[in-house]
Amino acid sequence: MCYILRYKFIRIIIMLIVLVIYVRPSFADNNHLEAFLGTRVPLYVGAGLNYEITKNYGLHATAGYMPDSYFNLINSTAERMGFYSSSTAQLIETALNDTSFIGVGADWKPWGPDRFYFSIDYQFGWAQGGLAPLDLLESALDRKIQLESQGEYANSLLTYSLESRIHMIGLSINRKWYSGKHIVIKTGLGIQVTVNSITEVRSEIAPLQGGISRDVEDLLDDALEKYAHTIIFDLSVGFRFF
Repeated sequence: MCYILRYKFIRIIIMLIVLVIYVRPSFADNNHLEAFLGTRVPLYVGAGLNYEITKNYGLHATAGYMPDSYFNLINSTAERMGFYSSSTAQLIETALNDTSFIGVGADWKPWGPDRFYFSIDYQFGWAQGGLAPLDLLESALDRKIQLESQGEYANSLLTYSLESRIHMIGLSINRKWYSGKHIVIKTGLGIQVTVNSITEVRSEIAPLQGGISRDVEDLLDDALEKYAHTIIFDLSVGFRFF
C-alpha cells in the first residue's frame, strides 16, 4: 500500500508542475516554480515542489522515503540516551519498517528573495510495518502475556503485526543559491517534532486481548510522541521552471 501511495503522490507532483506552468497566476509578478531532489536528514530522501507566490511568501510539498540508516540514527540515539529500553526500540523498529513521508508547508521570506527565510511544514509518515514475536512484546511490557488460545504455536513462534503512522511538525531556517537561471541549491537547518502517533497491533492466529493490545500500542505511541524529535538538515538540488 505504501508503494502505491508513494507513486500516486509523485504523479500528483508531476501533474501540479504541468498545471502551474500552463495556468500561471496573473496576480503574482514574482512567482517561481521549482522541482527538486534532496534529503532531510535524518527523516527521508525524496522529491518535491517549491512555489513562490510572491517575493515574501511561498508553498512547498514533499514526498520521501526513510532509509534504514536514518531510522537507526534516531532510534539508536534515543536508546543510548535511556529514553526507552532496547525491547521498545526493537518494537519501534518493527512498527516503522519501510516508512514513507508526504508533507506540505509554507515559507516566509521577511528579507525578500535570495536571503535566509523561515519554513513551517507538516509531515505525515506511514509505515509498512513488520512482525514482532510475542516474547518481544512481553519483554517490552515487562510482564507475561496470557493468551486465551494459541493452538499448537509456542510463544517464540507467535508473531504480531505492528504498524505506526506519525504526524510531525517542522520549523527551519533556509537559504537558496542559484547557478544561472535554472539550477538552485537549497540548504536548511531546523527541528522536527512528533505531535501524534497511531500504532496498530494485529494477529490472525492468537489475537491479544483488547487491554493488552492497547498497552502495546500505548507504549509505542507514548515513546514516539515523547522522544521522536530530531534536529533536521535539508539539502536539495532543484530546477527552476520560471
